[in-house]
Amino acid sequence: MLTFLRDRLVRFWRGLGALSNNAALALSGAGFAISVVVLVLTGLTLTVPDQSRATLEPIAAGHAVRNCEEQAIRLGFQATASDRGLLIELPERGDSATTDIARIDALTQGCPGFQMTDLCIGPDCSAPAEIRLDHQGSLDL
Repeated sequence: MLTFLRDRLVRFWRGLGALSNNAALALSGAGFAISVVVLVLTGLTLTVPDQSRATLEPIAAGHAVRNCEEQAIRLGFQATASDRGLLIELPERGDSATTDIARIDALTQGCPGFQMTDLCIGPDCSAPAEIRLDHQGSLDL
């Protein structure tokens, strides 16, 4: 079996040597062109973003807003969706500022993908206390 493969390889190699320079150049050019096409298609496949993911992002962001809104309601806040995320009000004051801060911390931990951009709590703040959570992705609500 091994001698058969060796004989085939030798015959193929001699056949290439018997080709004229133009034929050998054409054959190597065709091989190079095929290699370039394969590499370009592989590169495009790996670098072009998946369009199905781009269409699902606004849907996922809408679910994130609803989940965060439900989390706020469970913690005793009033949540209103805004253009960038949620505006959250603390209608009743807790026993202490520590209790309020603990609830706010629980809210921010329960809302992944959101960042707190505004917080007004304490005696200098107009009642009710307000928290603004903005979603880090795009929202198409």
